[in-house]
Amino acid sequence: MRKYQALLLALLAVFAVAAVTAGAASAETTLLAEWLIAGAQVLTLTSIETTGELLLTTKVLGIAGAAILCSGIFDGTVGPNGEDEVTELLNLSHELIGSELVGLSLKCTVQASTVKECGEVGAEAELWTDELPWHTLLVLKEPFTSTGTFLDWFLNGGYHVLCLAGKKLENLCSKTLSSALVTNSAEGALGEFNSESELVKCTTGEGEQSNAGAPSLTTSLTGGLVSASSEGVG
Repeated sequence: MRKYQALLLALLAVFAVAAVTAGAASAETTLLAEWLIAGAQVLTLTSIETTGELLLTTKVLGIAGAAILCSGIFDGTVGPNGEDEVTELLNLSHELIGSELVGLSLKCTVQASTVKECGEVGAEAELWTDELPWHTLLVLKEPFTSTGTFLDWFLNGGYHVLCLAGKKLENLCSKTLSSALVTNSAEGALGEFNSESELVKCTTGEGEQSNAGAPSLTTSLTGGLVSASSEGVG
């Protein structure tokens, strides 16, 4: 319990810095939100999984370059006070994906390759995670109402991309202080990276994440609908 409390306090401290930084840049403020399962507050760490597709684009000087489409499953937990984390990445066959260029890679498909960084469109690329677990935190963005906009802040971690064709681009992108929009649905919590999501720093240029088609769906492995809720907000 003490270890968990220490982790939560550390997350809150990091988030406080992030909120001040974001507020200074965008004049927006946020409040903590909370996760619900079957309509009840989450009081202990509870296993969840998120399934979906992400389009990962490399931008250099603001110009979009290589882009790869990846489909997978993120396993992790949600906890009290909006805490959540990603502990593992799986492919759609439920095989564990490695980390930091070691172990099984997630197979992705090249969608754009402006200067043949990744060969031709349709070529294969690989992805590994970096710095798992990814610690995240659910917050409520203005307006502070029960129907307000929820964001899930990624506080650390990232991903490696390796192109297998063309110039064989190898890129490491950090997910520090990136955020995804969270909305509720009849199936569970939906997460979406969109045009308002922050770009992340990469060894080459910057990384942009966006959802291909439908947002990613988060469900509970123990049963019950996963949803986001305001905390102490009218």
